[in-house]
Amino acid sequence: MLTYAVTMSDTKNPVYLDADLLARLEGLADEAGVDRDAYVQDALRRYLAGRDLVALQREVSSRSGVGFDDALALVYAECDVARAESTSGEAPGSRPQ
Repeated sequence: MLTYAVTMSDTKNPVYLDADLLARLEGLADEAGVDRDAYVQDALRRYLAGRDLVALQREVSSRSGVGFDDALALVYAECDVARAESTSGEAPGSRPQ
């Protein structure tokens, strides 16, 4: 098992990766043109965002009484609106109703 340390704000956090996983990580980071730290941090952020999305989906489902799949559609619709607003330069929620 190889040790891989992720540096975040001058703090090293060891992450233990087996040789196969480390080789895959190095290959993917090379393909993306970023260093391993950046690739690991981005992957972890995406993973955590996905978990947040599932939690939001469950919350929407329980509060609104809609099914889990319909709640996911609502969550994605809100994400699309926020994405469109961020690329258009509008403040979130400022679009005309």
